[in-house]
Order: sequence, then C-alpha cells, then structure tokens
Amino acid sequence: MLDYTKWDLKNEFTLEEAVCLWFEIDPNEKQVPPELENRVRELVVCLQGAGYSDFIDGITRDSAGFISLFGRKGLREFAEFFKVRPLFLFPEDRTAKGDHKDPEEWIRSLRVRAETDTEIIFQVSRKGFKKSTAQSMGFRDSKTKEWKALIDIIQDPEHLFQCGPSYHYGGGENKTEFNLLMHEGACWGKLIKSWSVF
Repeated sequence: MLDYTKWDLKNEFTLEEAVCLWFEIDPNEKQVPPELENRVRELVVCLQGAGYSDFIDGITRDSAGFISLFGRKGLREFAEFFKVRPLFLFPEDRTAKGDHKDPEEWIRSLRVRAETDTEIIFQVSRKGFKKSTAQSMGFRDSKTKEWKALIDIIQDPEHLFQCGPSYHYGGGENKTEFNLLMHEGACWGKLIKSWSVF
C-alpha cells in the first residue's frame, strides 16, 4: 500500500509524480505494472493537453513555457470533472489502512468476477486481485444454494436475482423455493447490484 504521508504535505506535483500517484504507484519506485502502462500513457497525454489548454488551474511553467508543476487544487478539480477520485487528491476517501471509511461505499466500489463455480475474484486495488472461495466467504461449501445463487447473480448479464415464491432453484423434483435475502450474514441481493463485474 502506498504511503501517502509525504505526498499529503505537497501542494505541487511534477507530471510524473501526479501520474504515478493517480494510479497508486510510488513515484520513487516508478514501477508501472504492465496492465497499467496504456492507462498511464493516456493520463500523461490527457494531463499535458489539459494543462497547455488551461483546462487545469494552478499550472507552473518553466522559462521555456513547458509545464513543470501541477497544483493539487487544479488536479483535484480536474479529477472531479471526470468523476474520479484518486486517493492522493482525496485523502478523505481513505483511512490509515487505505480502506474506505464507509463500508457501504467500499462494497459499492468492489469489482468482482466469478472465475469458476467454486471461486470468485475480487479486484482489491488497481494492481491486485484476491481469490475467494465459498468457505473463505462464510458459506458451508460451493454446493450450497446460497453460493450457487451468488455465482448466478455475478454471471447474469443484468446481475439480478428474483427473491420469493417466483424463484425456484434446482430442477426436476428437487425444485426448492429459495429466498436469498434470508442467508445469514449477508444480503447478497442488495450488495451485488452495486458491484462492477469485469
């Protein structure tokens, strides 16, 4: 996890610092993960274009007219315009551990994919993924109706689940009514609608 302590004290950033911090990369290490290389290049071009066209306030230029520094306030306004909230510009969105303060906001921010019938992948940061099994998420096993319903919701194009008597899980003579919201410990029907599937 990136340590923001030093960066929170700065009000101006070089282009390289701003782009690295935007993607939660330590500017001192400058190690861009391969999956972010294209996005990093796009942001470099976008910030330069916005800076030179005076779309971003608080730009410092050198004697030759090139952008040397971006101000925090201008970068924050730029991010808000595009409805993104990089953590280095929005410290209120993180805690000391880097987690969102509001659990519901954190849940809504999750990106999730059903890897198999027995595993779910969560994107835990821009760089990392975490595999979860039925047992690690509190289900008895991957054969339970609740787990199968969760997988169905993730795989469904609309990510919807019908609760109550109109929904039957199973087939043939084994058809059983199943109310997902009764699953102890998690109202998956409510939570899963907020997740982004990738």
